[in-house]
Amino acid sequence: MKMEKNVFEQLSEINVNDKTEKKGKFTYLSWSFAWEQLKKIAPDSFTTVYHDVNTNMPYFLSKAGAIVKVGVTVNGLEHVSYLPVMDFKNKAVKPEQLEMMGVNKAIQRCTVKAIACLLYTSPSPRDGLL
Repeated sequence: MKMEKNVFEQLSEINVNDKTEKKGKFTYLSWSFAWEQLKKIAPDSFTTVYHDVNTNMPYFLSKAGAIVKVGVTVNGLEHVSYLPVMDFKNKAVKPEQLEMMGVNKAIQRCTVKAIACLLYTSPSPRDGLL
């Protein structure tokens, strides 16, 4: 009897090398591609963008800067990631420099990061958990 592959196994088999783009010294995977691949495998998946309860804004401020928090829920298990809001040099922006386009980009990047976390937090045969 052949066992069905879990989400981790299916995602880890996807070669994304030809779907990345280089910006400076960093390599990015499109959030829309990552989301599309996840939804093909786990169509009931959804994201949660967390908002500061005091401001109802989709980011959290401190003296050091702003950070976004995104959760990706797959098969009832949420994977949460955090990412600072950054400028074009990938440096965290100060609160007085914060603008919503940077927040939007941080949310999309954080979504990809949360999806990538599925590869490192999901049980796999290598862990001996399946």
